Amino acid sequence: MTTRRDQVYRAVARTGPDYVPIYLFNKDQEQSDIVAIGVQHHFLGSKADTSEWGFRWERLDETMGQPVAPVLTSSEDVASLKVPDLAPDWRFAEVPAFVERCADQYRLGSLGLSGFTSMSCLRGFDGLMEDMALCPAAVEALADAVFGFEEQIIVAMAGRGLDAVAFGDDWGTQQGLIISPASWRRIYKPRYAAQFALAHQHGMQVYFHCCGKIDPIIPDMIEIGVDLSTSRSPTSTTSPNWGGATAARSVSSARSATRPPRSWAHPTRFARTCACWSSTWAGTTAAWWAMWKSTTPSACPMPTMRLA
Repeated sequence: MTTRRDQVYRAVARTGPDYVPIYLFNKDQEQSDIVAIGVQHHFLGSKADTSEWGFRWERLDETMGQPVAPVLTSSEDVASLKVPDLAPDWRFAEVPAFVERCADQYRLGSLGLSGFTSMSCLRGFDGLMEDMALCPAAVEALADAVFGFEEQIIVAMAGRGLDAVAFGDDWGTQQGLIISPASWRRIYKPRYAAQFALAHQHGMQVYFHCCGKIDPIIPDMIEIGVDLSTSRSPTSTTSPNWGGATAARSVSSARSATRPPRSWAHPTRFARTCACWSSTWAGTTAAWWAMWKSTTPSACPMPTMRLA
């Protein structure tokens, strides 16, 4: 029998799922074809306001909030940064039950906030941007610490029944990249490549969430091994150059819904084949679709969206 997990793998491989797989965030998980469990913990404690990296969250509403203050107040502090303990028995304690409960679903092991985003929480966004210009060695050292710890987690995830490693790292504004493509390629691309290679070596796919307009680095993402990518900025990526990867981007970040309107069943003006749709943080909706290598629409039959 074909499982929901199988349908997602078929969507990612662009071999034609029987229906459009669905990814629901934060609720109705039993109805979702894709589910996630955290393997890096940024929201610990009774108030879910402390990261295992040591920074704390301040909230004025029901969002995840903002870090209260940077852990690293200067570039010199990077050398004394305390990296979390891998503690696999604690970190993966809930994974076996999760895998058993979600046996027929596609299972993400989520790093949550990762890479550059974690770095900006630790150093402060302004501080990190200043260090890139004034103290690049500190940026490299911080990147080694953060990405290196995530690599340890990826290796420890192997053999636990998880289908993909999920990264959450926002690189775009509504107009373009936060930093120059050249700087991104010099500092971050090699580190992502190492992480993605580890995931693939251990039999897991790569899911990469990245909000904003990131067109300049899409070919780089494909080159280094992203299998699925999603963005939910209203003016995010418009490039069709996802090649053979499964691209995900927001159809409408301003519209709240619990399921897609029936008019979205065949979003042909966006792509040739729809892969899946997802309901995100606050109930806003997003659509995923595969950018097929074929340029012949008839070679890429549109599956029927599951609306029930």
